[in-house]
Amino acid sequence: MLRIFEIFIPFNFFWRTLIFYYLLFFLANFYLFKFKINPGYTKKFIFLLPLGILFGISTGFLGNYFFEITKNSSLLFIFPIMVFAEELLFRGLIQNLIKKSYGRFLAIIFAALIYGIFCMGFGFKIAVFFFAINFMICLVYDFSENIFLTFVINLIFNLFLFVLI
Repeated sequence: MLRIFEIFIPFNFFWRTLIFYYLLFFLANFYLFKFKINPGYTKKFIFLLPLGILFGISTGFLGNYFFEITKNSSLLFIFPIMVFAEELLFRGLIQNLIKKSYGRFLAIIFAALIYGIFCMGFGFKIAVFFFAINFMICLVYDFSENIFLTFVINLIFNLFLFVLI
């Protein structure tokens, strides 16, 4: 739909990304309510937050060390909605739906795999890196059932990978 609008009104990268993630956020919330899934709006295991922040920082540094990723400071303003939409979709919706039908192990693998495929636009090596990082984030979510904890990990990771350093 966005491509059709771009015929009449050209969007730059910032607006295209913002609109895409707002649509993703809307769709993830819609299906969460439709399937009556609680993505984990709890305070359980909130004491793991400092470890999550350290994990996000260290993996962000690791990604910067191994890959040359173009820094884009304009993304700083839309990272919160981007990360929250991703967390709702991949952890809150996909991982929970697969967990109900096929169990924990397949839910973790499949959610991380879909996220890796989602990141193929960066290249195959970076997509494998994102798969590995998101596999660990899926494990954290499966253990804690707290979406805010995974949100913070993913936000810090993305900040250090795409904006800072």
